[in-house]
Amino acid sequence: MDMFLFTQCRFFIGTNSGPILAPCIFGVPVIITNLLPVIQRPWTGNAFYLPKLLWLIEDKRHATFKEILSSEIAMFYSSRKYQEVNIQIIDNASESLNEIVTEMLDHLDGCLEYTEEENENQAIFNSVYEKYGRYGVRGRIGKEFLKKHRSICIN
Repeated sequence: MDMFLFTQCRFFIGTNSGPILAPCIFGVPVIITNLLPVIQRPWTGNAFYLPKLLWLIEDKRHATFKEILSSEIAMFYSSRKYQEVNIQIIDNASESLNEIVTEMLDHLDGCLEYTEEENENQAIFNSVYEKYGRYGVRGRIGKEFLKKHRSICIN
């Protein structure tokens, strides 16, 4: 029955745990929230996602994606590893979850249009992943998330 539900939903919301793969197999659009490790971007083109933010405790600032992807931090799978290097994991805010669901609904309704700046920022963000050869080349980071966290996403 679970598999049937995955095939019939308009879109699926989940984390990067096992169940997220089932709707992808059937071509159902997905929203991946609280993505960690950030190395694991979606493989499907009909996915939107929100990575978790990483707070550098000693520096009192968020880690940039360039810093994360160019280091071993990108592959940390255990919260213990983050603690060992004084990094706090920050879950997605409810506001961000609401924004990405709205983005998906607008996309599915055919009324989502990205500005030139949003597309350019997305391309720059993607180039950071491409430069460091990390997994997943498709999917789109939430536009509002990217706008709010531009300084750590594309610098």
